[in-house]
Amino acid sequence: LTPNSSLFTYPNPCRDILHIEGIEEGEEISIYNMQGQIQLSTFNSQLLTFNLPSGIYIIKSGDKTTKFIKK
Repeated sequence: LTPNSSLFTYPNPCRDILHIEGIEEGEEISIYNMQGQIQLSTFNSQLLTFNLPSGIYIIKSGDKTTKFIKK
């Protein structure tokens, strides 16, 4: 796992806070629901997820993507 090739999230599934590794400094992070609708956009690698409904989400940053589950 090299930091430039992929995103790593923990804990996954998460409840309130999701940590993202593999983000370049100043790189934007976008969170999408499974319908492709943007839910959150941030430059912070710690996401507060308590206001998101339970479900599966896609994280995109640059050309990197991953999924996480919100409990």
